[in-house]
Amino acid sequence: MVNQKRIVIQLNEVEAEIAFLRQRKSNIPKLNSDMRDAMAEELGIELPFVGELLRVNDKAWEGAIERVLRLCPLDFGRC
Repeated sequence: MVNQKRIVIQLNEVEAEIAFLRQRKSNIPKLNSDMRDAMAEELGIELPFVGELLRVNDKAWEGAIERVLRLCPLDFGRC
């Protein structure tokens, strides 16, 4: 029964994450976005992730650029 409750909790978390991602233009996970939003509010500044500053117009290059900058989208400009 305990495992079933844990599975239901995890399912609810995954469903919430999917709903969150469907509402946003980026693929930044909800946890990271919430932490960034809290810091930005506390500091009174706009605090974009590196990945939110980039726009790739040519879809053929999008995957290659994402692989090169794999860790940067969740970084605050330290890439």
